[in-house]
Amino acid sequence: PAPPTAAPTSAAFPERTWPQRWAEQANFNARPRFDATTVWRLDDFEGRWVNQRDGRRATWRPPPCSCRRYRVWWFGGSAAWGFFQTDDETVPSQLARAAWADGVALDIENLALPGFSMSQEMQRFAQMSVSEPPPDLAVFYDGANELFVQEFRNNRGDGADESPGTYADQQLERLMRAGTATQRWWARGASGGPAPARPDDPVLDAPDVARHAMARYRRQVQLVERVAAPASVPLLFVWQPVRSTAPDAVAAEWDPMAPPDAAWHRRLAAAARRGLPAGVVDLSDVFDDERGPILPDWAHTNGRGSRIVADALVDEVVRRASSRPAR
Repeated sequence: PAPPTAAPTSAAFPERTWPQRWAEQANFNARPRFDATTVWRLDDFEGRWVNQRDGRRATWRPPPCSCRRYRVWWFGGSAAWGFFQTDDETVPSQLARAAWADGVALDIENLALPGFSMSQEMQRFAQMSVSEPPPDLAVFYDGANELFVQEFRNNRGDGADESPGTYADQQLERLMRAGTATQRWWARGASGGPAPARPDDPVLDAPDVARHAMARYRRQVQLVERVAAPASVPLLFVWQPVRSTAPDAVAAEWDPMAPPDAAWHRRLAAAARRGLPAGVVDLSDVFDDERGPILPDWAHTNGRGSRIVADALVDEVVRRASSRPAR
């Protein structure tokens, strides 16, 4: 792979080690592989700040104890995985620490992966549900990628496409276009002709993009619920905070959006919140009372931000995990 680009500057990352951490994460993220279940995966990785083994990121675990331990599966995209954060700074690591401070042992398996959407998380959850013992709780931490996938589709004229989507859409489209071009070349002498082209859908406004994204998200939530039901696995669905729902006091963007784009994305995020299924924990306002740099871009936080998210979730995570009868 090409060498990683230089680390961008943000007040959210004042540490002297930030350039090295950025490069290490970029090296991990540069090795995608095809996966028959989730479209792609990333290779295992061993570093100083980023460690991934068997599709699970290294996560802080409480020490041995005679107490009951709760096993938690944690799914999501890059924010859930811990983009820009060390292994010990991720939301799962800070959740485990916060619970242990109250005497509760959470063994959290960080199954998130940069770029994953709910469609891929559901597939991995279904696969693991038939190949591994069920957990005491499965958490799905999503939001940004659901909207980004739909925004990408909208920009190419497919904003109403609610089919399961991933960040690989663009690469897959290029591959298919290359394939059909080759087929056309070989079939130049064949009879018949192409069907009339389908006119592209018009580019949709932000609320309509959100509406279609949330329709897909609701279906994925329902599928997860159906998979979890036979094993009585408790579930927790969380909608992540993003820059468009956060106060300016926590922004530390290295590439801020132009005002018209920022306004469009605020309407996108607001419409998505209105379309959340019942029972989803909405953390969009979790930074409202905070001051100081947290968000370097639209979708990610620094370690301080992940700690705030963990503190907001820990009681609910413990309550739901402990609701499953001991096996």
